[in-house]
Amino acid sequence: MELVLTGTPVPATELERFGLINKVCQAGEDVVQAAVAVAERVASLSAPAVQLAKQAVKTGKSGLK
Repeated sequence: MELVLTGTPVPATELERFGLINKVCQAGEDVVQAAVAVAERVASLSAPAVQLAKQAVKTGKSGLK
């Protein structure tokens, strides 16, 4: 809440540590390649399981109102 209300800049590495972002790419790292690797990993999983997981996240977000 404090980050949202104050707008205090926070380094990406700290946000990763907090679990607010999934990955920090290092300088020179191919960001598209990293994103494709995640997409391939998700695509290799059971489609119904992925859909249920997405639905659970969306439901959780809508419950935050």
